[in-house]
Amino acid sequence: MFTEYSIRLYATLVIVPISFIISQFSWSLWINPFIFSMLTIWMLFRYSSQLSTINTHIRQQFGKVNADLNEAIDGIETVKANTLESHEEKRFSDNVQEYKRLSKKRVFLEAAYLPILVYYVFLGFALFQCLFLFQSGSLTIGETIAYLGLLTSMQVPIANSEITFSFISSGVVSARKILNTLWNTHSLAIKESGLRKEFVGRIEFRNVSFGYSKENLVLKNINFVVYPNETVALVGTTGSGKSTLVKLINRMYDPLEGEILIDEVNAKEYDIDCFRSQIGVIEQDIFLFSWSVRENVLFGKKANNSAEIDFMRALHQSQAHQFVQKLSDHDSTKIGENGVQLSGGQRQRLAMARAFMSSPKILIMDDATSAVDSETEHRIQKGMTSMMKGRTTLLITHRLSQIRQADRIIVLDKGEIKAEGTHEQLMKNCEEYNMLFSEKEPKPLINKHL
Repeated sequence: MFTEYSIRLYATLVIVPISFIISQFSWSLWINPFIFSMLTIWMLFRYSSQLSTINTHIRQQFGKVNADLNEAIDGIETVKANTLESHEEKRFSDNVQEYKRLSKKRVFLEAAYLPILVYYVFLGFALFQCLFLFQSGSLTIGETIAYLGLLTSMQVPIANSEITFSFISSGVVSARKILNTLWNTHSLAIKESGLRKEFVGRIEFRNVSFGYSKENLVLKNINFVVYPNETVALVGTTGSGKSTLVKLINRMYDPLEGEILIDEVNAKEYDIDCFRSQIGVIEQDIFLFSWSVRENVLFGKKANNSAEIDFMRALHQSQAHQFVQKLSDHDSTKIGENGVQLSGGQRQRLAMARAFMSSPKILIMDDATSAVDSETEHRIQKGMTSMMKGRTTLLITHRLSQIRQADRIIVLDKGEIKAEGTHEQLMKNCEEYNMLFSEKEPKPLINKHL
């Protein structure tokens, strides 16, 4: 699209004015410029089309080279552990060779585009035409010089057109993904002047169905209510839809069917920023910035006395204060990209501290203690218990100790709710739940002397 505009601009600013001036001399002088103009525009369209195609392939291959290299560096320990260094070297070499092949193809294409050669052929014909008209008396010496001078002024833009259109094509291809992202509209229905109010904490799913495509539903006709200050555990096998369900609560996605109500108001009616600020999420796959410990926990909150008190409280609640004090610069220590300098358990505790810092009214914990040992989990559990007081909490966990603390348990299987109740009730009445946790139940001791 941009290349077509450039060609039109070129024709408008260069060829049209010169053609208009030439028309004032003699109608026959139109022939050569007209033929040359049509030939040049056709060449530009053809060249731009071919160049756009090859530039697209080059940028895609360049992205593949960088993506694969970044992946190999990030997973260098796995590569070494499986002695795959030579395989990764070959893959990188093959990617670079393909990039080189495409780049050479572009060079040959640019070399084959010779508008300046066509221009000199056209200029030679124009010179012979001028001499013929001058000898026949149709042109004066002044008109001949003016005509040839105008044609000569076209030399610079024609010579530069190869470089110009090469830059334009490359730039458009590079910017295409960014422009598509900017122009693409998201699927969430966000109200510009949505409702802004503090949550009480009631959550209701009403006939909710959701899937990443309409043909393959992940959740089917989900109906349940979580009351204010209640703790509900979501359990089920892998792929049953637990994580997808909680992502619908803070509107990472909107349901395909049904509605989600917070305090009996459709979630779509709320202001999105106010809405999400009152929901704290601690995920299993956490993300940390390469900032300091303090900056990660505060995460955009203004530094003041109140924030300092909340910061220290969040560290203690998440059981992160002990290892933070042992770091070289304590809470000012830079933790590296995605917390690479910390262990899995330490990263998870910092993520919990960040969630505690925001004091959300609704707390979602998606396997939040999966990367910590039993002793640390026990200490964190104490902080979680105090944290969950006065808040509506949804737990996704396979730890029976945490499930037992929930007021209610919801069992999911293949995207559907199979049962609700307490641990004892579900062990008796729900086959799916019984299969998940029967082996974790403590076995009664048998007296061998009996």
